[in-house]
Amino acid sequence: MTDFWTGKKVVVTGGRGFVGSHLVDLLVEAGASVTVMDTGVRGKNHNPYAHYPDARQSDVTGQGNCYAQFKGTDAVFNLAGAVGGLYYNIAHQAEQFWGNMQLLVPPALAAAQANVPVYMQTSTVCIAKGTKIPCPSGYLPIEEIQPGMTVLTERGFQPVQYVHENGLRQVWEIVLEDGRELELTGDHLVRCSEDGALIWREANTIEEGDYVISVSGRMCTEISLGEFAWMLGFWTGDGSYNITKEGALRQICFTNKDRSLLRRAQRATFERWGKKNKIQKKERAYNLAICSQAIAQEFMHLGLSRYAEDKDVPEIIWRASTEDQALFLQGLFDADGTIGKTTGQISLCSSSAYLCRDVAMLLSGMGIRTILTERTIPRPNRPDLNFNGQGEAEIYYLYVSGGDSRKFLDRVGFSSRHKRQIGQSVSEGYGRPYPIAQLVCETYAAIPRGLGKSNGSFLRQYHEGNEGIKCIGENNLYRFIDELPIDPPSELTFFARDSIDICRVSSVRQRGLRYVYDLTVPETSTFVANGLLVHNCIYGRGLNDPAREQWGRLGEPEAGNAGYAWAKRMGERICGWAFEGASTRYVVVRPSNIYGCRDYFDETAHVIPALIRKFTSGADPVRVFGGSQQREFLYVEDAARGMLHVAQHGRHKEAYNLGTDGETQVSIAELAEMIGEATDYKGDVDYVENANTGDPSRSTDCRKVHELGWVHQVGLWDGLVRTVAWYRER
Repeated sequence: MTDFWTGKKVVVTGGRGFVGSHLVDLLVEAGASVTVMDTGVRGKNHNPYAHYPDARQSDVTGQGNCYAQFKGTDAVFNLAGAVGGLYYNIAHQAEQFWGNMQLLVPPALAAAQANVPVYMQTSTVCIAKGTKIPCPSGYLPIEEIQPGMTVLTERGFQPVQYVHENGLRQVWEIVLEDGRELELTGDHLVRCSEDGALIWREANTIEEGDYVISVSGRMCTEISLGEFAWMLGFWTGDGSYNITKEGALRQICFTNKDRSLLRRAQRATFERWGKKNKIQKKERAYNLAICSQAIAQEFMHLGLSRYAEDKDVPEIIWRASTEDQALFLQGLFDADGTIGKTTGQISLCSSSAYLCRDVAMLLSGMGIRTILTERTIPRPNRPDLNFNGQGEAEIYYLYVSGGDSRKFLDRVGFSSRHKRQIGQSVSEGYGRPYPIAQLVCETYAAIPRGLGKSNGSFLRQYHEGNEGIKCIGENNLYRFIDELPIDPPSELTFFARDSIDICRVSSVRQRGLRYVYDLTVPETSTFVANGLLVHNCIYGRGLNDPAREQWGRLGEPEAGNAGYAWAKRMGERICGWAFEGASTRYVVVRPSNIYGCRDYFDETAHVIPALIRKFTSGADPVRVFGGSQQREFLYVEDAARGMLHVAQHGRHKEAYNLGTDGETQVSIAELAEMIGEATDYKGDVDYVENANTGDPSRSTDCRKVHELGWVHQVGLWDGLVRTVAWYRER
């Protein structure tokens, strides 16, 4: 214990309770002047601190009362809380929520009003609606994903265990160079690459120029669209509706200079509807009009917009197979795509940003990289375009270049004979560039002397000829790995997978409130959203194990503790608002399951005191609810020390887990055996599994608090022995 707290004026709400009383002990020992605010409802029987002159029975649910006590103090620890074990919480959800809100809001507002230098709050430990999630049956909006469905991850398609609807949240938008966008909460983790190193970054820390990981996968839906998919793509590019003066749909039309494309549309029309319409020659192009109000209405119901700037990929294509998606893209590029005679660069021109971004995502799903650019054109003779105040219109160009042009021709292609002929001369070249040259150099440096480094070897030639270059071509990467005389690092083989790409970020910004969702995929803890690889960041029901601080407000809380957990989460948000612009340094601690001396052994008891009471009651057999569930436990004195340490060293508005990094994590069955041994119990134990045993596993990631210099000291067995001894002496 340092002398930091010597002479400090400190207020501890809930200071006569289980955890609060241990914190008060440490503060008094450190020389602090402590004022305890506590109603005494829970703590009066166990912790009557009459020997502390500043201990007083006081209500913290009134802001005025709190302000009077907080004014002029150096620190406030708000440990006041309505707590209980799992089964008590299940039966008293509303009371737990409202009781804790009353104990969280007034102290926070009073501390901000009084400009308290340090304020600590204890607490508990997403992706926007509409985000496309790749599934075997197509790209589905995240709100349609259900438990048991499989979604694309970094290791292929894996099953979803839980789906979490998290309500309205502030989101950030990540925009890639190809125009793809992803909206997600600022603390959601995104897979990134820094000089070839794979790392997780929070969305709100990603910047323009950073690189994120994109993953592609193959859709295998049972629905087959065939030529209709091509027709939809061709119409999206060169189609229009014919509408009467009264506003009624009359027909759909196709217009293009290539008559062979209209013949294909003509055949597709006949195959689907049995109608055969004539192709007519216009001044500069050919026209195919399908005179059917029913067909026109079908197109409209599929979401095919009549306005050029509003066109996008129809929902039926998102839910189609990869082959049908390729046919749609072929039809679209047949209509509005070009290919350079000398460069082999393929481009799509459209007045719809939505369409270009959707196409970029579909192509990315096929392993084809694109770049989106935007141009402003003055006063074109295009009545279907929207103009700004200066009579200008925005036109978007989606480019496919280099080795990706060859991939496009192989995986999508053109049906236009002229474009196919140009494409025959396009080579793979060096393939797409990967910004991982530093990783390649480090791998080369790890090769022992004399192995593969001779003057004529490709490895040496490439290394010496590309020093200082940041990127390596796709084909050179494959050859480099093939000729390595040592096992390549896992990161290098990761980037060499055909389903993996590295995409540059063009912008990141806040986008306001959105309805957000999250998924739990236990097998990989990842899933793909709008093509980007993200982490399933859950701290509630189905939480990740171990959980990290930045995930603390994501996911639906475990059902049994929902009332308590929601109150704590909202308390954190209220503190964030209350201390915005204030001089107070506000920190949050989220401890694991705390146990130890002075705990409560009544009907509200948590698992350890409840089991100690049962094993010492003389009952035989002892009934234990659950058995396989894993839980992490933290001894109360360690928790109190951690709170003091974080209050002294923690950063403003940061949350810190207090736990054991899984060191004291055991199953409920193992815990029961340990308590039985500590209490000398000789009878039988009856394990009862039911639906109210909570999450399968819980533990905490404590790297963040370890960086501040705090680690737990008391092991689980030692802590159990101390707790049993205290309970028996009591």
